[in-house]
Amino acid sequence: REWALDLAQRGVRVNSVIPAEVMTPMYRRWLDSMDDPEQTLRSIEENIPLGKRMTTDREIADAVVFLASARSSHTSGQILYPDGGYVHFDRAYGKIKVD
Repeated sequence: REWALDLAQRGVRVNSVIPAEVMTPMYRRWLDSMDDPEQTLRSIEENIPLGKRMTTDREIADAVVFLASARSSHTSGQILYPDGGYVHFDRAYGKIKVD
């Protein structure tokens, strides 16, 4: 965000895209190294609030295309998390009983 402020006077926008769980070949190899890959995947997806599924590489690309396009011409200093809400998910959610 500091760069966004500094570079704004030159018309340069600074943003970032921070994905979380994205099914890539590297991620698949990591999953396959687990004792029970499908159970591991299910337990990860269960913690993704929006849709209980992994983010796709296309969704990441779409976020980048948006930030690079004229449609985001007045957007700078932002952090975009295309992750189905995963980064904001409280790991204690559903485990704490409230009376």
